[in-house]
Amino acid sequence: MSDIYLTDTQIAVRLGMTLEEWVAVAAVLERSGLPQRSPLFNRRRHWPALQDFLYARERRTNQSVPAEKDKTNVGFKSTLPRPKEIKKRDNLILLGSHKARAEDGLSTADEKTPRQR
Repeated sequence: MSDIYLTDTQIAVRLGMTLEEWVAVAAVLERSGLPQRSPLFNRRRHWPALQDFLYARERRTNQSVPAEKDKTNVGFKSTLPRPKEIKKRDNLILLGSHKARAEDGLSTADEKTPRQR
C-alpha cells in the first residue's frame, strides 16, 4: 500500500513540492480529472493513476509545438535573405542614398545647397 496509494505529503515530496503547494495544485487539477483520494485506502491517491494523469497532461501541453520543428530543416523555409540578395540590397541602399539626394535636387558634395542645373 505504501508504494501504490500515497498521502498528499508523500506525493508532494515525490513531486518536489511543499505540502501547501501540492494542495493548491491538486485543487486546480481535480477540475480537469486528477485522480481523487480513495476512501477505501484512507483517503490516499493511487500513485500510478496520478503519474499517468500527469504524463498525459504534460504530453497535451507539449503538443502545441509542431513535430516538424523538432526535425532538422524538414518543411522549414528560411525567411532570411540569401547572401547574393544581401549584397544587392546593401549596394542598393548605398546607391539609393545617392539617388535620393540627386532626386531631391541636392548635391552629393554639399547636401545643404541645391544642385545647379
